[in-house]
Amino acid sequence: MSIDEVLEKAAQDGTIPGAVMLATNTSGKAWRPVRSASGKTKKITLGLTGDFNFKKVIGKKSLQAGCDDPLRLDSVFTIASMTKLLTSIALLQLHEHGTVGLDQDVSEYVLTKQSILTGFSKDGTPILVKREKDITLRLLLTHSSSASYSFMDPKLQQYAQYTGKSVTESSTIDDIFDWPLLYQPGEGWTYGAGITWVGKVLEKLTGKSLEEYMQENIFNP
Repeated sequence: MSIDEVLEKAAQDGTIPGAVMLATNTSGKAWRPVRSASGKTKKITLGLTGDFNFKKVIGKKSLQAGCDDPLRLDSVFTIASMTKLLTSIALLQLHEHGTVGLDQDVSEYVLTKQSILTGFSKDGTPILVKREKDITLRLLLTHSSSASYSFMDPKLQQYAQYTGKSVTESSTIDDIFDWPLLYQPGEGWTYGAGITWVGKVLEKLTGKSLEEYMQENIFNP
């Protein structure tokens, strides 16, 4: 079977919901003409392109019943935690330039009111204690700050039931910041929202949105 046939069968069988795939090699370059202020035209490298180009689209935009809109090459997807890599790179650029230290306390920028959720009393009341340790970029980048995701952690879900807060994967940034921590920073490990907080620290340090900074320092270069 060809790769096209394998992918189409996988989508038909429900093995995968769908996919948009592109592949190329790195022979040759793509150019874009740009006119300077003096009126002269110069060539700007867009990136490497190749003499091999594979494009394949299979499946539908949604698995919901009645949705038959097919995926397209320009379909937009949420890439979720894959953005953590880009945010980490952006922050490490600032560290490399001497803007901020990895072991510097950054709680002044975004974290001011989070208490530590240590457990629950017999009647279900959350037991909260004061955060006593600094939150650093190193802890945020390594998921050691104790900032978790409410939809992944049972203690936070129990906290939500008691307080009436909503547990959702599509929280706003402010919602993510409004949950207690799970332990004193640096005393454990939990996958969570630390790198989301890193993005807010970057915005405070640079005066730019995370999107603006990435465009200028990662995507455009």
